[in-house]
Amino acid sequence: MKKKLILLLTVLTILSGLPLQSLASYAIVVGTNAGQDVVVSDIKYAINHEVFQISNGYIEILGSNLRDVQVLFERVGQGFVNMGTRTINSPSFVKVNFTSLETQSFTGRLRIGDMTINLSTSNFPNIQSSNQQTINKDMQPNSIVFSGNFLNTINTGNITGTYGSGLSTASLGTGQTATQLTLNNPINPGPLGFQNIVLRKTVTADPNIEIEYTYQNAFRIIENMNLADVRMFPNTGAKGDEVYFRANNFSDTRNYQVYFLKALDGSDKYTDVNRAQFVSLGLNVNGDEDVLTVRVPTHVTFERRNYFVVITDVQNGQVVAEQIVKRNDLTNDEFTVIQADFKPSIVSIYPEKGPDTGGNVEIKGNYILTLNIPDLNTTGAFKVPPVGESNDEILYLQYADGSYKGEAVTIERRINIQIGRKVRFLRDTTNQFQLIKATPDQFMVITDSVTDAETAPFKDVVIEMQTVLRIVAGPNAGKQYVFNQIITRPNGYEFEPSTLTPVIDSILPNMIQIEDTASVYSRLKNETLISIKGDRFLVDRFVDENGAVITRKPSVLIKKNDNNTFNSRYQLAFFPNEEYTSGGVTVRGIIKYKLNEDDVAEFVLMDSEGRPVQLDMTV
Repeated sequence: MKKKLILLLTVLTILSGLPLQSLASYAIVVGTNAGQDVVVSDIKYAINHEVFQISNGYIEILGSNLRDVQVLFERVGQGFVNMGTRTINSPSFVKVNFTSLETQSFTGRLRIGDMTINLSTSNFPNIQSSNQQTINKDMQPNSIVFSGNFLNTINTGNITGTYGSGLSTASLGTGQTATQLTLNNPINPGPLGFQNIVLRKTVTADPNIEIEYTYQNAFRIIENMNLADVRMFPNTGAKGDEVYFRANNFSDTRNYQVYFLKALDGSDKYTDVNRAQFVSLGLNVNGDEDVLTVRVPTHVTFERRNYFVVITDVQNGQVVAEQIVKRNDLTNDEFTVIQADFKPSIVSIYPEKGPDTGGNVEIKGNYILTLNIPDLNTTGAFKVPPVGESNDEILYLQYADGSYKGEAVTIERRINIQIGRKVRFLRDTTNQFQLIKATPDQFMVITDSVTDAETAPFKDVVIEMQTVLRIVAGPNAGKQYVFNQIITRPNGYEFEPSTLTPVIDSILPNMIQIEDTASVYSRLKNETLISIKGDRFLVDRFVDENGAVITRKPSVLIKKNDNNTFNSRYQLAFFPNEEYTSGGVTVRGIIKYKLNEDDVAEFVLMDSEGRPVQLDMTV
């Protein structure tokens, strides 16, 4: 007990001999206010960047009795001055916000009350640029190289560097040299999309000092879109025109946005100006094929020129996946935006309706046979007569050579047309295609037969054109410029059905009495009148070679099963156009029946004298 008491007294004696300042935890008295010490315990200086450009800054001061304390900042070439906007002024917390210009002119020295404090920012690491802004995590190896100053001090000593989005972060690593830091194979610690970089230094002293540089949206981490064999059509059009992207694996879980970019090196940003308007996403439209439809941007500052096209997935306002649209040869495809008056168009279709069995149609239009491509110089004359391909469903045109953007090119165009189905280009008696290259262009086609004229008689007239310019000489010899264009006139042609499916509303009576003769039900017990009410009961009348008027009325089949669609399967049938002779009598218009629907054998209904019962049908 005595030893414990001696030890305690010794500790108290030592503590009582220390100055009170030694017990304070990292704070400094900078003056007095109303007889009370003004104490500063912590200072935080932060600079915010948008990518690598300074956007603003701020200083936070923690302590006691700070309300209305004077804070001056040393400015380059001006010494200590009042600067910034004090946004918080409380006894324990003061915050001053800086503009971009003020942030850049601050030297890192400030005077609070009677004390000058140096934040020692001159050797703090800073990032000024990077070699790229987008990293695809699925395409490894990859890296992004940052350039700046003192980068080899990051993540050494009391300086840390992290990147990430939200609360999830990962280490930025350490610069290989003072001016360069390479981040290899970065993965997203949190959400995909833009990643922020935060450089932070903490100094434990009187007072504690924290310096923080934040680079917002410093770079972007994305993933593969994994769209297979994306095809763009057309690749030439005016502002507001529809563009179709076809692939087999679009997904309704992604938010597809399409951008038209002047460059793919990151210098042309994703903006509202170059973003296409989403129209629709159709899955399994043609078998397994999916179709994404957008409209070319229409912003007033969106230029008429060539663009690369990028399909992206945007989640929470961030591009998290992208895919550049490519040609079949895996080079980047381009979309050419032209003036509306450069667009091909349909002027007229004659006739505007025709039989569903097919017929001749004349189409007139602008810039279908005639060339009208910006920067293309040529006489536009045909080099050789037009040629038919794929059974004349494709018209192949070769034009006189010309020049495109100063380089000599050959010029060819292929045209195909759909009116319900593919049409064929019509030839004359000399086997030449019936066409005229003029203003407007004019040509003849033959429509194919369609089977849905009764239910969907109106069809879009769709003209698809592909123009290929091929450089013939110089360092770019063999390079191709491909212009895909599409012209559509919705419901531009009507097919008239050659027959109509009758509509039956009612039938009376719904039962007919038959007499049994030798176990064969072959006689009507009474004369019977059957009434069928409905619509679309067709009657054909024509004059034969002898001048006689022939009238053909519809046949009526009565079947047991509703799902029986075969004309040879029935229980009872009325044939007003058939003749039958029996018992010395020939009648036109007879009644047949079968014992079972599936029987091959059919019987003509007879009267009691063995003569065929004549069918009297009125339509």
